[in-house]
Amino acid sequence: MLLSTIFALIAFQSCNDKNADEDRVVTAKQYVASKNRDTAKLYLELRGQHFSGAMELTYKGTSRDSGTVKGDIKGDTLFGDFHFQRNGFTEWRRTPIALLKKGDQLIMGQSAQVNTFGIQHLSYPIDFDEHERYVFSIANLED
Repeated sequence: MLLSTIFALIAFQSCNDKNADEDRVVTAKQYVASKNRDTAKLYLELRGQHFSGAMELTYKGTSRDSGTVKGDIKGDTLFGDFHFQRNGFTEWRRTPIALLKKGDQLIMGQSAQVNTFGIQHLSYPIDFDEHERYVFSIANLED
C-alpha cells in the first residue's frame, strides 16, 4: 500500500513538472489584418495550451477598440476573450473571440453570442469565412 502511494505521488509530481515546463514555453508573434477600411493588430504569447496578448481594432480610421486577449488553445483554434475599451476612454467591455489557425495565419471567427450563467461565449457553428472575416498574417516588423 505504501509503495502504491509513493508511486502515485511521484507520477503526480512528474505530471505537474511537465505542465509547469509547458507553461514556461513562450512563443510570441505579432499579426496584422485588414478588411475594407478596417485594420487590426494582434500580439500573442503562446504558453502550452494557453494564450494571452493585446489586440487593437481600428474602424475606418475613426474608432478604435484596444485591450487584452487571453484564453485557451484547443486543437487548431484559440478560444478566449477580448477585454477592451472603445477609443481608450469608455467603460471596459468583454467579448468572446475565436481564432482559427491556418498555416501561418489566424482567421477571426464570428457567430451569435450567447450568455450562459452571466458568461458570454460564441455559439456554434462559428463562421471562419476568409472572405468575410479578419485574416491575420505575421507582421513584418521591418516596415
